[in-house]
Amino acid sequence: MRINSRNAQAMVEMAFGMFALALVLSAVFGFAAYIVKSLDMHREMRCDAGTRAMGAYGEGALFSSSTREDKVLVESLAAEYIFGTDEVPIKEAVHIPNLKGMK
Repeated sequence: MRINSRNAQAMVEMAFGMFALALVLSAVFGFAAYIVKSLDMHREMRCDAGTRAMGAYGEGALFSSSTREDKVLVESLAAEYIFGTDEVPIKEAVHIPNLKGMK
């Protein structure tokens, strides 16, 4: 049985296309996990800093700040070809003005 060169070329192109599709989907899911984790951290930090800003009436600081760092695990394909590591670091900071002088 002889392999037709057109069929072989189609199989090679399909293999490259499937790899590219897997790489793109892996990147999308990796970034989605990163964004979801980042938004959750940011929401919690705004709540903490806002609570401190509400109770900071008359204190010397101008801002109530909150910072956090965490890591997001990504799957092996995205880690190898896109991010370069299995754990992508996240660092977020929130600064909310204190209610000093407000009534």
